[in-house]
Amino acid sequence: MTMPMELGVCAATFTVTDACGDSTSSTATVVVLDPNSGFVTGSGGFNSPAGAFMADKSAVGMASFEFNIKYKKNDPIDHHPHGDMEFILDGIEPEFRFFSNSTKWLYIPA
Repeated sequence: MTMPMELGVCAATFTVTDACGDSTSSTATVVVLDPNSGFVTGSGGFNSPAGAFMADKSAVGMASFEFNIKYKKNDPIDHHPHGDMEFILDGIEPEFRFFSNSTKWLYIPA
């Protein structure tokens, strides 16, 4: 593997060769990140048409989302981003609300 790798989601192939010269390779998807990078914040909304919400196909309403996620700066222990993500679908009873409780990684392209 060549280092440093480009930031983002990529496939990495690892090859191991033993003392007899036999080798095997395996490819895995990896996320290369910079925990000292920036943050991402956003929000928006859209009209959710009938049929979009599978639990109630007649439901229509305004869907909205918000997010604010960042890495803790210079934290040698915790390499996961922190923040909030929320999705709300108004117009159905009871109101549909989704809140995240964790984030595995955050990729902010340059």
